Amino acid sequence: MLSITALSNASLELAFGSRSADAEAYHSPPVSVAPGVEIIGLHFDQVDFVIFFASVEAMSDGDTPFAQMMADGFNHRILPPATARFVKFARRDATEDNTMFRQSAWQLRNPYRLRGFQDELEFALSDHAVAFPSVPEYLFTPTTDKLDRMYRRMSVNFAAGELGVTFALKYAPDSDTGGYYCYERK
Repeated sequence: MLSITALSNASLELAFGSRSADAEAYHSPPVSVAPGVEIIGLHFDQVDFVIFFASVEAMSDGDTPFAQMMADGFNHRILPPATARFVKFARRDATEDNTMFRQSAWQLRNPYRLRGFQDELEFALSDHAVAFPSVPEYLFTPTTDKLDRMYRRMSVNFAAGELGVTFALKYAPDSDTGGYYCYERK
């Protein structure tokens, strides 16, 4: 479902076509690519990334029992609303769908710029939230300790409403069983 290689050239052109060649950082408006799935093109640290926003229905391919089984196993037995969005990102040049969301496959050229990447991700999320006001929650799965810390830091800016939309941290991953960060619109 979430695949760089499955994205059409037209979708990628919409996500990156208006970026100027000399832009230090850039993110596009959200682009709908399938029912319940949007992307945003993000250029940062001389690398193009695709941010996916996928509904619970899209992530589970419409299999509600499967979605509930995942919720039971990973996140306090809470099944997010069907219109919530899982947020995933990968390098645009990823060629293998089974590894594109692994942190080692999308590393920044300069790992010390993770805070700047976080800022751009927050702006992109805010733009998505403005464009899709009916999305009640955004879900992030930390796959590394660095991402875990980044998602925790994001909650401070989201709660302050500095990005034009206010979110509160509804729950975080369980240290034993895993899960995801859930930011709820306020």
